[in-house]
Amino acid sequence: MQDYKIKVLSLKHRIDRQDKIRKVFEGFNFEFFWGLYGKDYTLTEYDKKWIIGNNYKEWGVNIKSLVASSHSHLNILRECISEGIPYFVFEDDVKLNKPIDFSFTEIAKKDLDVFWLVPDKPSILGYVVWPSGARKLIDAVDGPEGLLYGLDYMWHFLKNTGYLNEEQLWDNYFWQIAGDKDSDMADKLYFNFKKKRLY
Repeated sequence: MQDYKIKVLSLKHRIDRQDKIRKVFEGFNFEFFWGLYGKDYTLTEYDKKWIIGNNYKEWGVNIKSLVASSHSHLNILRECISEGIPYFVFEDDVKLNKPIDFSFTEIAKKDLDVFWLVPDKPSILGYVVWPSGARKLIDAVDGPEGLLYGLDYMWHFLKNTGYLNEEQLWDNYFWQIAGDKDSDMADKLYFNFKKKRLY
């Protein structure tokens, strides 16, 4: 029995991505976690304070989708806390640079808050989180201006500060195209990245 779970964040209607993910994680026991669909999402008063100062519209990001996606990640973290075991979290557009030749089980045995699966980059494409880390990540963005930047950057700013007991993968196994043409969040983001970059 696994002492951890692998969760892939997806939207129920994105069957195309789910089919691709089954090939990426062939042989792995994983579950889909259904996220909130931004285009159907209504911003709450909390959300409006949460995103004060956020400039992602300039990057072609749909703010409702940004908020919905962020809430979806936080909902996974809350489930991790409830389950009391490490969660390997992936977004459904993750791609492989190279075959997975490391052990998920060995990573799950570590005593950490977070293990970043995309090293040295502001990315939440893939990460491992323990219940202790889930609480810290939620607390770090809870409140007004908590989403001043995207969740990937808000958590990236926490790295190497001592706030988290953390490690990262030693090589670039996972990647994605930011703002890919089939993105539900920002189909223009990729082209804006060509003009200016956040990192």
